[in-house]
Amino acid sequence: MLASDPLPRWWLAHVKPRQEKRLAGELRILKIAHYLPATPSTAYARGRSYTTLQPLFSGYLFLWGQPEERLTALRTRRIVTTRVVGDEDGLAIRLRELADLIQQGVPLRVEERLVPGQLVRVKAGPLKGKRGTILRRCGQVRLLLHVSKLLGGVSLEIDQFLLEPY
Repeated sequence: MLASDPLPRWWLAHVKPRQEKRLAGELRILKIAHYLPATPSTAYARGRSYTTLQPLFSGYLFLWGQPEERLTALRTRRIVTTRVVGDEDGLAIRLRELADLIQQGVPLRVEERLVPGQLVRVKAGPLKGKRGTILRRCGQVRLLLHVSKLLGGVSLEIDQFLLEPY
C-alpha cells in the first residue's frame, strides 16, 4: 500500500430489512472483510423446530476496508447507508470480545441504545427531520412530539433504527 492510500477503517453499514446474511454472503464472495455478529435462535415452521443464526444487531453489519471496498459493498444495493466508526482500535477489541462470547455460547441480549427521556431526531422516512423525546410504553419504543406545556404532545410507535440522538 502506498503512503498516499487511505488506511482501512471500520464502517457500520445500515442494511435493508432482512438482508444482513445475504449481504455477508456477497461480501464473502467479493473478499471484503466484514463482521456480522449472529447468535443461534430456534425457529418454528410447519410444526417443526430448527436452529438458525440470527443477526445480533438487526439491520447492521460491520465492514473493514478502504473507501473503494465500501463503494463496492454499496453497489450490492443491500446497504441503506454507512457511517465511519470512531475509535477503531476500541471497536476492534469490543468486536473480538463479542465474537468470543458468541463462540462460547453465552446468552446475549441486545440493550437499547436510546433511553426514555432522550432527545432524538428522525433520520429517515416520512418523519425525517422531526424531533422528539423517547418514551417506552408496553415494551414499545415511542416518539413523543411535544406540542405545548399546557397540552403536552402526541406519541407514535417508531423503529429505533430511524432515530438518532439530538
